[in-house]
Amino acid sequence: MIELRQLSYFVAACHQTSLSKTAEVLDIALSTLSVALENLERDVGAQLFRRVTQGLTPTVAGRWLYRAAVPVLQAEAYTRRTASLGFEELLPPLVIEMRLMFSLGNLSKAVAAALGKMQAECPNAFVEPHWLSYDGEPPLPRDEVAGSGRIAFGYGDVGEVIYEDPWVLAKRLPTDADASVDMGDMLAGPIIVPALPDPLMTDLNRYLASSPLARIRFVPDHPGTLARLTGEHTDSAFLLPRSILAHRMGLQQVKQTPLDPALVSKVRYHEIDPHPLAATTIEHIRSCLASGEMPAPFKPQLTRRQFHYFDLIDRSRNMTAASRAAKVAQPAITSQLRKMEQVIGQRLFERRRDGLVPTTIGRIFRAGSQLVNDRLQTMAIHSIGAVGRNRSRLRVGVLPSVSQESILLTRMTDAVLKWRETHPHIDLQILEAPTSILEDWVNSGTINLAVLETDKPHMARFSLKAAEPLSVISRPEIADDLVSAEMDLERLTRLPLILPTNTFGIRQLLDQQLRASHLSVEPAMEVNSLPMLIAMLKRTRFCTVLPESAVRRDLEQGTLVSVPISPKILRKLSVIYSNARELTAAERELVAEMRTTFSGL
Repeated sequence: MIELRQLSYFVAACHQTSLSKTAEVLDIALSTLSVALENLERDVGAQLFRRVTQGLTPTVAGRWLYRAAVPVLQAEAYTRRTASLGFEELLPPLVIEMRLMFSLGNLSKAVAAALGKMQAECPNAFVEPHWLSYDGEPPLPRDEVAGSGRIAFGYGDVGEVIYEDPWVLAKRLPTDADASVDMGDMLAGPIIVPALPDPLMTDLNRYLASSPLARIRFVPDHPGTLARLTGEHTDSAFLLPRSILAHRMGLQQVKQTPLDPALVSKVRYHEIDPHPLAATTIEHIRSCLASGEMPAPFKPQLTRRQFHYFDLIDRSRNMTAASRAAKVAQPAITSQLRKMEQVIGQRLFERRRDGLVPTTIGRIFRAGSQLVNDRLQTMAIHSIGAVGRNRSRLRVGVLPSVSQESILLTRMTDAVLKWRETHPHIDLQILEAPTSILEDWVNSGTINLAVLETDKPHMARFSLKAAEPLSVISRPEIADDLVSAEMDLERLTRLPLILPTNTFGIRQLLDQQLRASHLSVEPAMEVNSLPMLIAMLKRTRFCTVLPESAVRRDLEQGTLVSVPISPKILRKLSVIYSNARELTAAERELVAEMRTTFSGL
């Protein structure tokens, strides 16, 4: 059973640069903190921190749990506060709806610090942060509360500006904390942009149109994994908004410098459902964003078990019935009730002849207790699916295809599904990209494996022992006019061709064969969207070069025809992986399954 004190230790650790610093802030022994976090990992069934170059960093499960834990801890503090002070008139809840990328960055710290101020200033108000699934991470559902207010914060053009977020170049550099960062160091290697929400990418693309940067590369990794990424790509600088770069675990030696010329993305807010404290809350968040103020650690004094016991007593109004429902001896539940009343400083129930009756303070406590129990229940229900995502992960890159019926996709699908039967515990991601990008992703560690159609002798690889000849593809009437039963390379260069760019393996194979014959081709158009390329063929007098299996259905229906190329240009499929590591057992088994499935092609 997850306890609130464990959650408070975990949230504090997410805000600090190390466990030793966390223990110092919490004023507890490091061993006490370590044991509490180990127990929490056991209780949620997932690893919350992962070791990287510079210590520890929160995992996907850790970032999910933080979003779930903060509302629980806010509700515990609210319950103690309102009951202790005897607030009979409670303000409706106020939800801070964060339509922003959550990465445990400066924005999440500022919101936590602002809500701490709100607790002290308005003790009868419950203000709850709710991070939406803007960034593809597991969402945390929230039950709507009638009469609650809502303020939405997000990127884009809706609402008033609350924060201007400058973009920076960030890089792990072994420099002193106070040393200035030289722009030459930042630009010495590649520039990597992690996966960011569409509004941020729109800002960046607009910027790059007028101020291009050399050697920029986009990767599918979440910014929350920045501690790992900076350790894996020590020669690279990362381009992203400064708010993502909070001083926390794993990012101690990451230095940053602003772009020149500057790029600034704007965080805006708007009030969806009115609330009397909306303006005050906004100003506190604005102030904390400007000052970079650290949130104070949570210090819960009530336990999850106590809230559960209170709920049983309140519903049954009888200690014997409550202890029976809790499956504990009556003295145990009586003892916990007394401890709750000591914390609150007031009695929660009065004894009557026919049972227990909540006092005025008990009724106030009930409202907060319901908030705590609801949020704990949400955490319990959804942790299996969301936190459970923090498992072994395997990323495989595949080539773009015209049709889901192509041999590449059908056999790849067969292999993956067969492998999945014996590896249900591994999270599998399939990413599609052209050959050159897949190769870059393998070299950078973005993906584990990739299926390519060109020979890469410099890379570790397994042949799939599958080869298909390339053919000229066109409409039937065009083929009758332009080509014969067989196409030699010289005549091919004179065809009106639509081809993908040389980031695609098919184009690389064609150009390589032509160069060997001292020939070259100038296509009429270059189109990297293969479905669009085929759509153009069906409406124009152009041709292209593809394996027949890519357009099998069109060939069978007669809407397109193929003409063999002589000499043959073979597309040979292989699986590549990084030379810098050994394959895991699961990766080897997937490769073996693919080789079995593709054999004989």
